[in-house]
Amino acid sequence: MAKPHSILSLLLVCFSLLNAAPNPDLGPLMAFKVASDASNKLTSWNATTDVCAWRGVTCLNNRVSRLVLENLDLHGRVDQLSSLSQLRVLSLKHNRLYGSVPDLSDLTGLKLLFLSHNDFTGEFPAILPSLFRLYRLDLSYNNFTGEIPTTVNRLTHLLTLRLEENRFTGSISGLNLQNLQEFNVSGNMLAGEIPATLSGFPDTAFFGNSILCGFPLQNCSQVSSDPTRPGSSGAIASPVNPAGKPSTVASSPSSLPANLPIKSPPKHGGSNKLKPLAIIAIIIGDILVLAVISLLLYCYFWRSYGGKTGENKPTSQILEGEKIVLSVFVHESYWEGNRGPGRTPLDWTTRLKIAAGSARGLAFIHSSCKSLKLTHGNIKSTNILLDKSGNARVSDFGLALTSIMHVLRKAGRNRVKQEPNRGLAVHITE
Repeated sequence: MAKPHSILSLLLVCFSLLNAAPNPDLGPLMAFKVASDASNKLTSWNATTDVCAWRGVTCLNNRVSRLVLENLDLHGRVDQLSSLSQLRVLSLKHNRLYGSVPDLSDLTGLKLLFLSHNDFTGEFPAILPSLFRLYRLDLSYNNFTGEIPTTVNRLTHLLTLRLEENRFTGSISGLNLQNLQEFNVSGNMLAGEIPATLSGFPDTAFFGNSILCGFPLQNCSQVSSDPTRPGSSGAIASPVNPAGKPSTVASSPSSLPANLPIKSPPKHGGSNKLKPLAIIAIIIGDILVLAVISLLLYCYFWRSYGGKTGENKPTSQILEGEKIVLSVFVHESYWEGNRGPGRTPLDWTTRLKIAAGSARGLAFIHSSCKSLKLTHGNIKSTNILLDKSGNARVSDFGLALTSIMHVLRKAGRNRVKQEPNRGLAVHITE
């Protein structure tokens, strides 16, 4: 049986051998530096230092998972980087790298790929649709040619697809990326109709193509055989950023949006502006509706409360030798008996009833006195009396019909008496 200290020693030796083993990503990275870093910008890249401490390199479990080399004037091909099988992020923006994109089929965990502002050539990389974990793909400002394949639809997690300022041709009608949030194909030579799945992006996403048509561009029936080619601003086209203002997408898996809403494309079928004729029709319709409602309310209250005079009868006693004006006896006026603290407020049904009764009284005055052209002339709350049933009575009217006002003007000793809460009685003495 082996002694315990012998087993421990064996384990320590194995661990030391594992630590002494070179990083498998060291060779490909050094080969890439030799081939592309003619200006020696990557000074920290040497075999004597840890790969994970190099400029632009981030490791996970001692393997390179993130490689960001931007604006370093790198010049050459990138074939050596296809061996970095644990890469999650690869950003080589703003360099002078050229050639076709290598076979990246070993980079099965790649999520972010930024190759914009270089001199890459060839057709759309056929291997890219197999990288099903891709979230961001930016091939803009290069010299790619050929058609954009419909196999891109396999990238169901893709949020960004930027292909502007290349030389892509053909149609994009087959593209259907449901989760896409950033999209730009401006400055290419695309033709045909824009699919409904992409029509929700602004027109800046499609500018600069030869015969591309459909919403948000002009209708396909209006496109001529030799159209002028509008300029392209190359801005990011995104429903999240519809103004087309350039923005920077961070080269980090931590920047992936988790719960951003996906905007659906707008519906076609006409302008959102209302025509003048439609506005006039709406106004007339509103007026007619108000008129019908007012008529129904008037008829309802007239049938419900019209003609109900209650049991009020003239009760004033006529004194011998005196001229008086009689009015309907009102037992208690609401305005006089319901004032001050603790008063009972009127509900809306009672208010409408009072208003309708007052209106009927005025209508009667105006209709029955047309030949005399008389009006009330002094409508106010104190001239609207209420009986026990809450029916409105219009008071302080009718003196002119009996010529009493003429008598009042000439009388030297006239006296008008108005008893509180009792209506109106005019007492005249000659």
